[in-house]
Amino acid sequence: MSKGLFNQMKSRSRTAWGVSQISACLLTAMIFAPLAAEDDKKEKKLDVKKKNVKRLESNQTFGGYTKTSLFYTFPTEKVILRILIDNQSEKFPISGVIYTFKPETTVEGMKKWINNQTSDALFPDVPLPAAKKELGKGIGKITSRKKKESVKTPFGLFDKYDVEFQFSRMGLVSGYSIRPFSEKASVYMKRP
Repeated sequence: MSKGLFNQMKSRSRTAWGVSQISACLLTAMIFAPLAAEDDKKEKKLDVKKKNVKRLESNQTFGGYTKTSLFYTFPTEKVILRILIDNQSEKFPISGVIYTFKPETTVEGMKKWINNQTSDALFPDVPLPAAKKELGKGIGKITSRKKKESVKTPFGLFDKYDVEFQFSRMGLVSGYSIRPFSEKASVYMKRP
């Protein structure tokens, strides 16, 4: 057998082996991809009332009072739920965002990320969310608002309100459902 013919056969053998390996990989992907997709569709529940969930309320920055943010840290799920209560009118509209982090993210890293959202970004190396999903409108409603006091600041006069709200059951958002809950928060609204 000539050397050229031998090399051609050897090359075809490698090509056939490569094609069969690619085919095997594609077949495996076709079998397991739907299973992975189903796993992503499984409902994972977030309950802000669980003992391991930490809550942080923030309504001030260096520039004075601002929207009220409630951060709920879910350490096992590597998720932060942020509820925002706007302070521009007495309607106090509510919105929310779910931030998901990589599995290797530490609770300390998530705390530092929250701190950077509410302050002067003190920590330069914080984990960033792997995904962010805004919750739709109408996720919550104000059930009670009581004006408590007036607060004079260098930035103006603010009325402090104790606000109670109810968070409705949500459908799946980023693979998570949020158990309904009621909560209280303080909101500072600037007087005109």
